[in-house]
Amino acid sequence: MKECPECGASLVEDGAEMITFEPDESVVIDAFMVQACSNHCGYAVRVQAEEE
Repeated sequence: MKECPECGASLVEDGAEMITFEPDESVVIDAFMVQACSNHCGYAVRVQAEEE
């Protein structure tokens, strides 16, 4: 199991999203998987999608 480089707790799979407000007033929501710290220290790294 991977460990958090910030605090040493285990990393767990989680979901995250990035919301972007465009100049034309549209909204883009990008949802993706991350490995996040189980101790909630704030560390998270995006999981790259596997190519088929």
